[in-house]
Amino acid sequence: MVVTLGVVSSGKLGRALGALEGIQSGSAWTEVCKGTDAVLVEAESGSDLAALRASVGQGPALLLVAGHLEPGEGGELLLCPEPDTPPETVAAVSEFLQGAAEVEVVSPEQLTVAVAFQAAAPVLMNVALGGLKEGAVESGLPAETAQVFAQQTLLGTALLLEEEHASPAELKDQVASPAGTTIAGLAVLEEAAIRGSYIRSVLKSCLSLGQKG
Repeated sequence: MVVTLGVVSSGKLGRALGALEGIQSGSAWTEVCKGTDAVLVEAESGSDLAALRASVGQGPALLLVAGHLEPGEGGELLLCPEPDTPPETVAAVSEFLQGAAEVEVVSPEQLTVAVAFQAAAPVLMNVALGGLKEGAVESGLPAETAQVFAQQTLLGTALLLEEEHASPAELKDQVASPAGTTIAGLAVLEEAAIRGSYIRSVLKSCLSLGQKG
């Protein structure tokens, strides 16, 4: 099945999708819905497909989309279609987008988690980054040097996880040697229950967004 796809390109992800060849993009519903089989809508806090359908009326299939996309570099996209969307339409949209990114079809509940995580995670990671920087400064590094080291270490870790398809636990086991400097630092984090605090903070963020939705 060949699908004619549109996107409401108001946010960053919407604009990235709108830049893909073969997608009709626009900032207004009327111009995007005309002549399309399906329309992608960037998921945000409180996004609701039933409410969107009620405001738009009859027309092309609506699919919420979340994730990230860098044109020419790839990305990860999550699709959440309306409950009555024909499976062949969902499959056609997924196939179209797979040329630009990894695509997964998820439930509304899973999409809510993804949106909450995407909103909260950068700030949560920034807290960790700030702590690493301050620890390096207190240990003797200049603040600017510590900032660069912390940022590059975080970036390098993310790239390593992606390249090796490893989990955080697997990477920890590879790096932390017995009685070494890394395991000494990890012991302090475990004593302070930092990992558990991050788990609870993500759960709280997801719960908060679910209540708003």
